[in-house]
Amino acid sequence: MKLGRTKDDGSFETMSSVGLRNLLTTAKEEAVRKSAYEGLRTIGPFVCDNGFVEIVKLRNKLAKALGFVDYYDYKVTNAEGMSKDKLFEILDGLEVGTRPIMEASKNELEKRHGPEAHEPWNTSFMLAGSVMEKMVSIAQDST
Repeated sequence: MKLGRTKDDGSFETMSSVGLRNLLTTAKEEAVRKSAYEGLRTIGPFVCDNGFVEIVKLRNKLAKALGFVDYYDYKVTNAEGMSKDKLFEILDGLEVGTRPIMEASKNELEKRHGPEAHEPWNTSFMLAGSVMEKMVSIAQDST
């Protein structure tokens, strides 16, 4: 898979998923962040078109033969000592309990940066704030 982003001039810049994710958090230009996001979005269709769906089917078949609901249930049970249903029960409670905080945070983000802050290529950057900017500056100064 050729992973990367399309630059403003139309050229393709090869980058790792980590590099693209870093751009989402650090790039000041929205167009750069959006191109990084679009680059990351190519991973899903690629893996689905190149055999991953068949791997998932085989994993689920194995897990069912061992008495589990699916492969995720098998992995969670072995790693965490609880079924996937129990895990989701816990996670659902956590989501319900933290939903008001998340909604308030989203509202505050929009108040500070406008509705475009909710675009998937903007959210990480808008949430990172000045701390991330200072960290990038320090890293660049040390090179």
